[in-house]
Amino acid sequence: TLQGYRVKAGTWVFVNVQQSGKNEDYFPRASEFLPERWLRSQEDPQPNQFASIPFSIGTRMCVGRRLAEQEIYVLLARLFSKYNFEYKYDEWDPTFRVLQNPDKPQKFTMTER
Repeated sequence: TLQGYRVKAGTWVFVNVQQSGKNEDYFPRASEFLPERWLRSQEDPQPNQFASIPFSIGTRMCVGRRLAEQEIYVLLARLFSKYNFEYKYDEWDPTFRVLQNPDKPQKFTMTER
C-alpha cells in the first residue's frame, strides 16, 4: 500500500525524479541553478531528505554509486583543467523518457587552455 493505494505484487513503480526536483515544496527556487543547495553545511536543509534519491536508498541501493560519482568528479576535473567550455546556442529543455535527455543535439565549443 502506497499512500492509501493498493499496488499489486510484481507491479513496476517508477519515481519521477524530475518532477520531485522541480517541486517548490522540496526545493525552494527549484528552477534556478543553485549548486550550493547540496552542501551539507546549509543552515536551512531541504525539508524532505528523500526528495532526490537518484541511486535509491537502503539495502537495495545502487552498489556502484560511489564509483559512479567518483568517475564523474575525476572526468569533470580533468576536462575543466584542460579545456574551457562554451555553449553559445539556443537554450534547451530536458525531456523525460525514463532517463532525462536533452530535447536536441548538444553542441559545445572546447578550446584548450
